[in-house]
Amino acid sequence: GPLGSEDDLEVKEENGVLVLNDANFDNFVADKDTVLLEFYAPWCGHCKQFAPEYEKIANILKDKDPPIPVAKIDATSASVLASRFDVSGYPTIKILKKGQAVDYEGSRTQEEIVAKVREVSQPDWTPPPEVTLVLTKENFDEVVNDADIILVEFYAPWCGHCKKLAPEYEKAAKELSKRSPPIPLAKVDATAETDLAKRFDVSGYPTLKIFRKGRPYDYNGPREKYGIVDYMIEQSGAAAS
Repeated sequence: GPLGSEDDLEVKEENGVLVLNDANFDNFVADKDTVLLEFYAPWCGHCKQFAPEYEKIANILKDKDPPIPVAKIDATSASVLASRFDVSGYPTIKILKKGQAVDYEGSRTQEEIVAKVREVSQPDWTPPPEVTLVLTKENFDEVVNDADIILVEFYAPWCGHCKKLAPEYEKAAKELSKRSPPIPLAKVDATAETDLAKRFDVSGYPTLKIFRKGRPYDYNGPREKYGIVDYMIEQSGAAAS
């Protein structure tokens, strides 16, 4: 009926787990410091397997002082949230800290998830710094000329494709930083660094270039985490041979 919208805003609970959706999410999380989120699909086997463990987690965190809400989101119906949080597989677990999403990358066990949520819920917790290097005209030449191989993204803050690439790029940067030797990934805000954008003929966003000892080459590889990682490993091998 006409009150449907208010029903949508009401947050229901299933076995201690709150049920959030596109309609009630922002309203619910607005005043919360820390919220644990699981994005799932009704048909997903791993999600069904994980459900009882997640309910245990919800009950443990509910008894905390202050209690930490634990919620699940059906990503197949909450498509706005699924795309906002870059959900591409199920289940995806994230911890929301003052509205900012923190990726959870540990194992799907009660102990590990509860420990991570408790850590993030501490008042003095701050997110780890980005691995992607930020280049400006002050440091560009020094960093780029010094690298055997480095990938540089020229982006614009307002560009949709850049926003979509950002989390994948950062995940690839993390992965490639663990290699020996590491392969650095960097980014340049082309709208702020107009001289650099001009110098490398950047006319669209995002523009990606591989630099080998300071010499630019076009990057024609994939634009998701594993594709970027594989492509850059291959390119670094090609540089060596």
